[in-house]
Amino acid sequence: MRSRARRSFGRQRGFALVLVLGALAVVTLVAAYFASRVDHLRRQVQSLQEYAQARLKASDALELALYTVTTRPGGPAGFGLGAELLVADGRFHALGSGALVGVTDQRALVSINESDPQVLRRLVQGLGASPSEADGLVDVLLDYADTDDLKRLNGAEAQAYGQLGLPRPRNDWLISTRELGRMPLWRDRPQWVERMGQLTSTRVSGYLNPNLAPIPVLRAILPAATPEQLALFDRLRKQGPGFESGFQARELTGLPLTGDDFLFHTSFEQSYTVWAPGMPTSVHVLVSMTPESPVAPWQILAVHSAPAPGPQPAGAAWPRFPTAIAHGSP
Repeated sequence: MRSRARRSFGRQRGFALVLVLGALAVVTLVAAYFASRVDHLRRQVQSLQEYAQARLKASDALELALYTVTTRPGGPAGFGLGAELLVADGRFHALGSGALVGVTDQRALVSINESDPQVLRRLVQGLGASPSEADGLVDVLLDYADTDDLKRLNGAEAQAYGQLGLPRPRNDWLISTRELGRMPLWRDRPQWVERMGQLTSTRVSGYLNPNLAPIPVLRAILPAATPEQLALFDRLRKQGPGFESGFQARELTGLPLTGDDFLFHTSFEQSYTVWAPGMPTSVHVLVSMTPESPVAPWQILAVHSAPAPGPQPAGAAWPRFPTAIAHGSP
């Protein structure tokens, strides 16, 4: 009897030990889980703080650029005078905070609402489209913006949009170049939509400022220009404040830039791209300078995300923002 009791007691102690060890294992796993969650939340909070600081730096950069553009004189290629010039061709400028800001005058870009269809076709072909692809893409764009329901040869009207489950075409001027992503054919080529956003604008004035226009835009506008002429023009416009007239540009480069479609001066509409370390994407802001805004001498027309700046070549540095003109220095 005593022997059986001892064996029974031993089994109970062994069972209790197993329970205690199991409970300790569960507690250890739970503690490890909560420690991991706390560490993850800590990292999230830190990331959010870093992101908030980056957005604050980007916001400061935008305000500085807006202040500079609205308080300094506009010229052939930018804002300011002499060496202290904020060139408005989209190039990024670095601030002491590490933020980057680029200003693009909208007169530097092809008007997607007012341009010759042939110019648009050449521009799309420059992205890599074949002639037949370019015809289709441009016809879709023109059908989207015109006010009738007549379909062009390679275009699309409301019925085609309905079949694809897309919103109806605007049948009016585009408000944003990102609307290209809502159109048949275009929506299948997001990389071309993004690139067209860098080469075109939705302004309704067809004037173009060659001082600031990207080379693909000049190539589409001037199909007879040779690569050597475009390279010479690009080099000369970067050596100073830009050409003051088409006659001056023609004399030095031979390019036919004296037509009524060209205006060698900045406009009242610019886009600003800002970024700071810690932001996964940059912020693109479209602004119109106007005294009619109730809170500032400008009106924000659109805001959307854009790709972050690519890495600089080894040994290269972003040009510094001309803070002297922003602070009113001579």
